[in-house]
Amino acid sequence: MKQKGQFNQLVWDYNLSPKEFKQILEGKKQKGWFTREWATARALENLNYYQALDIIDLNFAKKNWAKIKPKIFNKAIIGGYEYLLQK
Repeated sequence: MKQKGQFNQLVWDYNLSPKEFKQILEGKKQKGWFTREWATARALENLNYYQALDIIDLNFAKKNWAKIKPKIFNKAIIGGYEYLLQK
C-alpha cells in the first residue's frame, strides 16, 4: 500500500485530509487534539506492523511512549510495540 492510501485509511472517519494527517504525524502541525502522539497511536493501531514502521518516527515513539500508549485500545498491539520499543 502506498503512503497516500495509508493516510486515507487513517483519516476516513475524521475531518482531516491525508496531507494534514501526514503533517501532524511528522510534527509539523497540530490541530486541536490532533497531536503527533495521537497520529502515531492511530498509525500503530490501524496499520500492520510494516506499514506503521514505514511512516512513523520510531525514535519519537520511544521517547513519547507514555503519551502514545493510552491512546491505543488494543492490548495485544500495546504489548507488541512495547516489546519492540525496549530494543
